Amino acid sequence: MRETARVLRVLSPARLVSTPPTWRDWMDIRPIPSVAPDAVSLPTTSRERDVWEETVASSWALGRTQADAVFASQVDTLKRDYQGMLRYHDLLNQGIVAPADVGRDDLGIVREDAELRLGDTIYIVRSPARFTAPEGWRAVVTPSESVGGEVGED
Repeated sequence: MRETARVLRVLSPARLVSTPPTWRDWMDIRPIPSVAPDAVSLPTTSRERDVWEETVASSWALGRTQADAVFASQVDTLKRDYQGMLRYHDLLNQGIVAPADVGRDDLGIVREDAELRLGDTIYIVRSPARFTAPEGWRAVVTPSESVGGEVGED
C-alpha cells in the first residue's frame, strides 16, 4: 500500500521557441468547413422535408454542445499550462527543480551548394528540466494576504 500527499509531474518538456506563446496558441480553433449535401440526398417530399429539418435542427444543437465542450477543454488546457509555468518558476526558486540545460553550437560559416550562412548558431535543449534531491531544496518567503486584519485591530 502507498499513500502520497502530492504528485508533481512534467507534462511538457522544455523546448526552444522563436516567439513566446499567447492565448491564441490554445484557443485558435479552426472550424471545419461545411460541405453542401449531394442533390440526391436532399428531401423531395413534405414528409422527407419534415424529417430533414428536424434532423438538421437536432444535429445543429449537438454540434453546438460539442463546440462548447471543445472550447471548455481548450480553456482548461490553457489554465493548466499557464499555472504549470508559474509553478515551474516557483519550484525553480525553491531548488526543487533544476532548469533544462540549453546548449549553443557556433557553426561559424556553413556553405552548401546554393546557400552560404555566416555566423550560423544552433541552440538545443541538451537535457530536460528535472526534479532535484530534497537536500538542495530551500524555503522561499512569498507575500501572503493579510491574516487576522490590520495592525492595531482588536
